Order: sequence, then C-alpha cells, then structure tokens
Amino acid sequence: MSSLFNHSETASSVLSGFTIQNGLQDGGFGAGITVSSASPTITSNVIARNHAAAAIGIYVNGGSPLITNNTITNNDQNGAG
Repeated sequence: MSSLFNHSETASSVLSGFTIQNGLQDGGFGAGITVSSASPTITSNVIARNHAAAAIGIYVNGGSPLITNNTITNNDQNGAG
C-alpha cells in the first residue's frame, strides 16, 4: 500500500517527516506515494524500498503537488509483477 492523495487535496494537506517504505503494488503503479487529481505538499520524507511495476517512489496522475526536500532511494520493480 502507498500513501494516497486522491480527493482534491490542496497545498494545505501536508505529508512531512515520514518514512514510507516497503510498499508493494503488485502489477500496478505508485508504490510509495500516489497523487491523483490532488495538489498536496510533500516535503522532508524518506521514500525507500518500495516496489511497483511502474511509477515507483512518487506517482503523480493529475494535480500539481509541491514536492521538495525528499529522499527517494532504492525503489524498484523487483517482485512487482
């Protein structure tokens, strides 16, 4: 599972200071953080060791998120279909 913004969240919806790791979207998109038609603020997080078929780490499908000062590392497609 990933962190998900998909209800028209605005910049006042903030994800900051978290470690998001070991997510799996088997055969899917967006392990880590998924943004769909939203514009949250995503800052100062660690996004690591997530696995998906595509769009790994942070996946944006519509919206205008503000993404700053995150560490995105060691995300891959292994075991994700």
